[in-house]
Amino acid sequence: MKIIYYDSTGQYLAVIAAAFHLNMVSVDNKVEDNQLPKRDTLEKLPYFGNQEQVKLGQIIFVGTDQLGNDIYILGSDKVGDVIERVAEGLSRIFQLEAENLFIDLTDYEDRRLKWGLKLKRIFPSLSVANRLINHSLRDSFPELLDKVNKIKKSLK
Repeated sequence: MKIIYYDSTGQYLAVIAAAFHLNMVSVDNKVEDNQLPKRDTLEKLPYFGNQEQVKLGQIIFVGTDQLGNDIYILGSDKVGDVIERVAEGLSRIFQLEAENLFIDLTDYEDRRLKWGLKLKRIFPSLSVANRLINHSLRDSFPELLDKVNKIKKSLK
């Protein structure tokens, strides 16, 4: 199975979800239970916050989980549902047997994340942009982790 985690950029929520799915970041690396790992831990993740590596609409392979599922990230910029339908249509037209599971993480994007992303595009080194993004990720982390854990349990 191909599991694609997507958010608007593919650089933050999708990367964190994929990393937890693949056990690249463990619960032990968190500050406290249900808290986002430290920023330096996140920055070591492949593709985290990297605008040059993650292009909108590009599906990027991150790794294979313990059950043999391939894990990907995607930046969808509000068209994730369109990409899902295109993938389903292509599978049907070309009679592809691959099973895809798209995981929409855009519901976890709040105003702080959106403002932080806008500011970061205009002023890449602006620290307030990173703080806005960090606070948003921190607050959405418990629900994001819960979602990933539910997906992993459903695959067994």
